[in-house]
Amino acid sequence: MLFKKLLRTAWKYKAQFISMILMVAIGIGILLGFNAEWKTIEKNTNKFFKETGLADYTIYNIDSSRLYNFSSSDIEKIKEIEEVSDATRYLSINVNVNKFFEDDKESLLNINVIEDYGKPTSLHFVKGTSYDASLRGIYLSDKYASIHKLKLHDKFSFSISLYNHVYNFSDVEILGLVKQSEFLICVDGENQLMPDYNVYGFGFITPVLLKEVVGIEYYNQIKIKSNASQSVMEEKINSTLGNMKFLLTTKNENVSYSQSRGEMEEGKTMGSFLPVLFILIAVLTMVTTMHRITNNERTQIGILQALGFKNKKILFHYMSYGLFIGVSSGIIGIILGFIVCYVIMNPNGTMGTYFDMPYWNMSLPWFTFPLILLIIGILVLVTFLSVRKTLTTQAAETLRGTMVKKVKNIALEKTKSWDKLSFTNRWNIRDVFRNKSRTLMTVAGIVGCMVLLVGGLGMKDSMTDFLDILDKKICNYETAITVVDDTTEADVEKFISQTLQKADYVSSKAVTLNSSKEVKNLEIYNNPNGFIQLIDKDNNILKMKDEGAYVCLNLESAGYHIGDIVKVYEYGSNDYVEIKIIGTVRSVLSEGIYMTSNYAKQVGMKYSISTIYTDVKKQNIDSSNPIISNIKSQNELMDTYDTFTEIMNTMIVLLSVAAVSLAAIVLYNLGIMSYMERYRELSTLKVLGFKDKQISKILVSQNIVLTIIAMIIGFPLGILVLKVLLITLASEYEMKMVLGALTYSVSIILTLGVSVLVSLIVSNKNKKINMVEALKNNE
Repeated sequence: MLFKKLLRTAWKYKAQFISMILMVAIGIGILLGFNAEWKTIEKNTNKFFKETGLADYTIYNIDSSRLYNFSSSDIEKIKEIEEVSDATRYLSINVNVNKFFEDDKESLLNINVIEDYGKPTSLHFVKGTSYDASLRGIYLSDKYASIHKLKLHDKFSFSISLYNHVYNFSDVEILGLVKQSEFLICVDGENQLMPDYNVYGFGFITPVLLKEVVGIEYYNQIKIKSNASQSVMEEKINSTLGNMKFLLTTKNENVSYSQSRGEMEEGKTMGSFLPVLFILIAVLTMVTTMHRITNNERTQIGILQALGFKNKKILFHYMSYGLFIGVSSGIIGIILGFIVCYVIMNPNGTMGTYFDMPYWNMSLPWFTFPLILLIIGILVLVTFLSVRKTLTTQAAETLRGTMVKKVKNIALEKTKSWDKLSFTNRWNIRDVFRNKSRTLMTVAGIVGCMVLLVGGLGMKDSMTDFLDILDKKICNYETAITVVDDTTEADVEKFISQTLQKADYVSSKAVTLNSSKEVKNLEIYNNPNGFIQLIDKDNNILKMKDEGAYVCLNLESAGYHIGDIVKVYEYGSNDYVEIKIIGTVRSVLSEGIYMTSNYAKQVGMKYSISTIYTDVKKQNIDSSNPIISNIKSQNELMDTYDTFTEIMNTMIVLLSVAAVSLAAIVLYNLGIMSYMERYRELSTLKVLGFKDKQISKILVSQNIVLTIIAMIIGFPLGILVLKVLLITLASEYEMKMVLGALTYSVSIILTLGVSVLVSLIVSNKNKKINMVEALKNNE
């Protein structure tokens, strides 16, 4: 009997039940979706890192006197270090591939060589046989091969530049198609933001092939597996390698590892922020709704009491409403959560364009299902608290039906201004103060909508502004030329005068500041032509002076201020120079410290050139020049941001849909409940001669006023959320927060539009009011 009553009551209040189920389901869906995203990243990347032996430490040979090569005795000494469990010599170098493909353009390939396969580095095979170091061939990225229509046993050619000599690798056979965790995010350093296998990929050639063509063993890195701390490893390696100049990096400085951890942190942020907003508003709305449903059910409760049902059984019956809503929401939310996660985390989805990994098995953190059970428990508790008070009264009193609040005159009614107000305004003001909880829930729903819209659309505005500044202020070159290691300024000047006529160039090197062991990037600029620029914190082009150095905003926040004297150590060396900080820079591509080449010479900073920037088109530059490592056009750099913006746009669409859904569900739920509560009042207005349009105007005007008030509150809160999102999701780019006219207009139009539309739908029910039936009811 009570189960049938539950179904009848649910059908009677179907709008309220559906809206509450949807709100909680969306909250649970977002909770599961984003938490499943970061957990899926963690589980699958960890499996990939373990399988392919991602190194804990990488030693780079930066000693030009040693030709950047680690000898066989060097690796033996490293292996003897007690804290080292595995180690191998390793070569990583970018090469130009003369594409015999359809477009006949050049492609950049990162060629790698593992001396001792599996200690620790190995490959994940997609196609082909297992690794064989004795064969003459290459194991190529399967994504790179797919883009360029290459298959197993195809052959192609490339060249490697070493010691100012070019070595040609002809007719190299593809032995396997592979993935490797070093290239989980396959980008060419700062020259790429997102993977683009059209222009950049990776491959592993065998040591046999390397020695056959080059004639010697050449390895510029050592990969190490060790659980020791970085300071311990630095001390051990220093004592082992003697006076050799080297750079030691941890896996935390590996792009694939650090960026995948960054994506996890972003998922955790989104998974903790958005669900709380939805579930909090859903629970508060349910408190209001269940209180009113219980109040409307007083007669039914009285009948059950009169029929002999115990209060305990009646209580459990109404608690089952909360359980029904909670379980239904949980089931829908779980399905929605897996859909959200799948959209983001699948090989062909949003994250599939960023990660190149073999595993995409969905996973959830342990706390998600206990949280869902907690949410269901809270919903049951809400219904328990809503009905408990009613059950304390006698059946005869309960049978009298809905309790009507005693209404006192508000302060405004005692003023002369009250009489000057129209009937509509007076009616709405009284209704707002009479139903404070419903009013607050309406405002809360619209505030939540504004927060999500401003946060999401503001991220898009900020990113668009960032890309516009990058394209039109910072990167004014046609082509960026990456030069080989240890290229001197004299070599660059000679190359420019003979080939380019005019160009700017930049030196980039790893340094530490004062006594800190944390590695920072030092960039030294010679940019008289303005092909490459820096901007200040106001996004204006910075005219660098020769009197000192500049630090990025993140370093300024870390305690490096204008006027400070800072010791700058070349990484791996005890030699330092002292510099004076004279300004700040908004970093958009790399975080660090900046100075002119003239100032570097004044303080005695040694440097070699890293990149040349010119207005000469890429196709007019001879890539065979021995100082050239890589050539990339400015358009290619900007193209890599397109994929990034596509991912961001997906997130913004999700946020916008969630925002509009939140506002629509809250407003519709409360609107229907308000209509039911005011059924007798609206009937009275119709009896008094008010037409349906006039009544609709009264109801719609109240919602519009509340919406405007909520938008005024929600906009600054949305800006605050946007600041948090920029810090959490894009702190490395030091973006400036920007809110464009589109964000203002879309946020206002969408929020106001939803409010008006829902109000019209609800107010349209006035035509169905049965005046005789309504006025016969007990009050």
